[in-house]
Amino acid sequence: MGRILLLSTDEALQRQVRDALAAGGDDLSCQPAEAWDEETRERLAPDLILLDRRARAGDRVLADLPLQPGELPVILLGEYPEEEAWVADLGRGASDALGLPLGPAVLAAKVRVWLAVAERCGQLKVEAVVDELTGVFNRRYLERQWSARMAEAERYRQPISFLLFDLDHFKEVNDTLGHPFGDHVLHEVAGLMQRQVRKEDVLARYGGEEFAVILPHTEPEGMAALAERIRQAVAKAQFEQGGKVRQVTVSAGGSAFPTDGVSTPADLVRCADERLYAAKESGRNQVICR
Repeated sequence: MGRILLLSTDEALQRQVRDALAAGGDDLSCQPAEAWDEETRERLAPDLILLDRRARAGDRVLADLPLQPGELPVILLGEYPEEEAWVADLGRGASDALGLPLGPAVLAAKVRVWLAVAERCGQLKVEAVVDELTGVFNRRYLERQWSARMAEAERYRQPISFLLFDLDHFKEVNDTLGHPFGDHVLHEVAGLMQRQVRKEDVLARYGGEEFAVILPHTEPEGMAALAERIRQAVAKAQFEQGGKVRQVTVSAGGSAFPTDGVSTPADLVRCADERLYAAKESGRNQVICR
């Protein structure tokens, strides 16, 4: 079952499509192609688009479509007397095409196939950026975001901060309680951190028992306050699994642009890492951001 958007004002075509997809239980919406814009896409959130190629706005709709295959499948419905016309439209971002008059069984089959493709593409996209164990972003995604967020901060002269967290004595947790329990702790700590950060922040597993957070539009004071909230939340938590119970703590180091006089993501990471090391050397379970 998916959300299907038919861009057509042809009432006969609307009835044909509705009848063809009835057995699949899909949610079908109909809009004029001229009404297609970003607001319509966000409001209706279609999983697949059927575009009446005869619509005058069809070219504009195709131009606005994402080029990633399967991200938002578009099946064109139109009259294609020549093969070159099909090829041209498919090269402009459409996923598939069907000639008119419509073949209901073929349309239903193609819709099922492309909905499955879109679902799998979405899964692969998530898997590419999310750490499987903790459910937060992975380091690769964080590093890609760093460049873009830092460039934005420099361009608009906005502050940006970076935090590194490390679970204290985590090797002891794995050695005494086992790696499955350690994995459970990592997952739960990630959840605690996720509940503290804002929507625009980028939380990622940095490696092993380390987590990192990019904080756009954040001064050092805000960064330190967040780090302390996370430190306290972790210290108060009690982690339980299979009859085993353990409390853990985290240490954190933070850096900020432009306050710390560094202007590259690598320098900010290095600065935060040095302060994290200082927090560890000073007794752990603390935050150092200056």
